[in-house]
Amino acid sequence: MTEEETVGEQQRLTPGRKLTLNLSAEEREAVFHALDRGEDDLRMSGREEDMEMADTVSGVYSKIVQEGNDAE
Repeated sequence: MTEEETVGEQQRLTPGRKLTLNLSAEEREAVFHALDRGEDDLRMSGREEDMEMADTVSGVYSKIVQEGNDAE
C-alpha cells in the first residue's frame, strides 16, 4: 500500500460513527446541491448499482435535512 493510499484509508469514517458538521448556510446549500445533482446523475445512468447508490445519497440528504430541522 502506498503512502497516499494509507492516508486515504485514515481519512475514512468508521461505519456507524456519527458525523457532526457545523456548516454555514452557504456551505449547507452547496452540500445539498451537490447531493441532489449527484443523485440525479446516478439515476440517469440507469445502472442498477448506480440506482442503489442514488438511494443511499437520497437517504443521506434526508438525514441532513432532518437533523437541520431538529437543530432549529
